[in-house]
Amino acid sequence: MIKIKHVYIAILMILVLASYYYEGYLLKASLIFNIFYIATILIAGYVMTRLELKPLVIFSVIAIILGFFVEFLNTTDTNWAYFNGGQPPVFVAIGWAFIMAMLYFACGFIKKFLDWKMNPGIPVGFCFIAFFVLSYIGEYISIITVCLYGFMLVMGAFYAYTGKFRWTFPVFIVGTFVGTVSEVLGAMCDLWSYQYGELLPFHMIFAWAANAFCLLGLLRLLGLDAEELFSE
Repeated sequence: MIKIKHVYIAILMILVLASYYYEGYLLKASLIFNIFYIATILIAGYVMTRLELKPLVIFSVIAIILGFFVEFLNTTDTNWAYFNGGQPPVFVAIGWAFIMAMLYFACGFIKKFLDWKMNPGIPVGFCFIAFFVLSYIGEYISIITVCLYGFMLVMGAFYAYTGKFRWTFPVFIVGTFVGTVSEVLGAMCDLWSYQYGELLPFHMIFAWAANAFCLLGLLRLLGLDAEELFSE
């Protein structure tokens, strides 16, 4: 039986894939990137069907809003630029909801193998310290960057205060891996480029983990816990 949440997810998928094609990224991207991106959208779409309608809407809307501001502020600050001048392209902002759903779903599997009794703030703190230090070394620091990622650090720390290491550690690992792979694949086929022409600035290795930690904090403020939403 088709439910409202299925229609909602279908609309998001249509919007992100239509924008991906209309703005020229489908033809510009390599076959590997297209397979990687479209598979992520399809699998994440399935994962999102497991959520109830209200948490699904809150999660996706907050992820899209966060994605838009992170992308918009960084392109405004010329930290990176998209090949067609999008600021940001529609599919990028909407795609955040699917990427985050996929990321958290993967974390749900990894946490099953973790029983370490450690402070949940350790992965969060390491992530943001590394991000800021490498941003400074790479000359990607500005008022916009400091304010944006300072806010994200506060949200990540807020979540870590009541979170668990078995969740924050997988988020750090998966976010680092997925972020690095996706950013490199996209830059290799010139979908986007960074300010100083690097294939991947070192601080961007930790960017998606930082994004994921921030979203965890925002969801917690709204009474949702991604660990509960995306764990079996």
